[in-house]
Amino acid sequence: MTSCGNSPKQDGDLRSCPWQEIQPEEIDLNPVQMIDGDWLEVSAGKEGKMNLMTISWGTIGELWNKPVFIVYVSTSRYTHQFMEENDCFTVTHFPASMREQLAYLGRVSGRNEDKVAGAGLTVEFTELGNPIYAEADLAIECKKLYGQQFDASLMPAEQQAWYEQLGLGIHYMYIGEILHVWKKSPVAPAAQLTAADPAQYQSHNPENMQRVRDFLKKTGVYFLATEDGDQPQVRPFGTAEIFEGKLYIQTGHVKNVAKQIAANPKAAICAFDGSEWLRITATLVEDPRVEIKKAMLDAYPDLRAMYDENDGNTAVYYLKDAKATLSAFTHEPIEIDF
Repeated sequence: MTSCGNSPKQDGDLRSCPWQEIQPEEIDLNPVQMIDGDWLEVSAGKEGKMNLMTISWGTIGELWNKPVFIVYVSTSRYTHQFMEENDCFTVTHFPASMREQLAYLGRVSGRNEDKVAGAGLTVEFTELGNPIYAEADLAIECKKLYGQQFDASLMPAEQQAWYEQLGLGIHYMYIGEILHVWKKSPVAPAAQLTAADPAQYQSHNPENMQRVRDFLKKTGVYFLATEDGDQPQVRPFGTAEIFEGKLYIQTGHVKNVAKQIAANPKAAICAFDGSEWLRITATLVEDPRVEIKKAMLDAYPDLRAMYDENDGNTAVYYLKDAKATLSAFTHEPIEIDF
């Protein structure tokens, strides 16, 4: 997931907290308070061309046997153009400390200035390429099912007069099927580390660890297998670095692999260099420290086009209780314990 922006660190900063996917029915905020009281941001577009606006109108519920979120956007708003041009939109909720920023986002038009920079937000992009924000505590990703402008002729006279007095374009209603919901959650206690902790988790065989790391680096791409319920999942990975006596890999919190690791941290790795293949089993433990994230991104600078150590999305894991087997047709399997 791409991240951009330069939001300053603030008290209660959520950017370093991971996103956790939940079901729509698990949203524990009162919908009236969430929409009308707290306000939300609706966003549409893709990286390089997007806009957002503050909303206090909305509906969440069920329609056509699907969980839906309905937003209302005036044709006067710059965001309307993006809602029309894109198939998806997102709705994000922020903590009370962000109230001033939400007021700014509702007051200023993206036609005239960079609202993301002005509000000090850090934009993250989901796997579908839709914008959410690292400072938010809830994000809802929706696919448009239906959009239609209100018919002014069917409105009560009071509402017709309201539009005329404000000189506001008639609102469009957009019904979105809820595809994903994420909330911010603290790092699990087992993964909490401090600068004094690394020695506790260092490899008991650093030579073997270096051998494994060198093999993974030589192959360039290896494959990481996790479990999604009762279904195995596998995907290519390319990061492998040793820091403070532990072998680390990296991904993003919004990716499915991170959610699978959170649910079941046991994983397997397979790599092939053309003549030998290496298989690894391990428990993946997340390390939330910014310095470790920075070290990983410094080792793989190309990743900085998508990640930043302070974006709240970058996730680094070390391999604990790892066992590896090096095999080939030309020799017996070699067990490598690190």
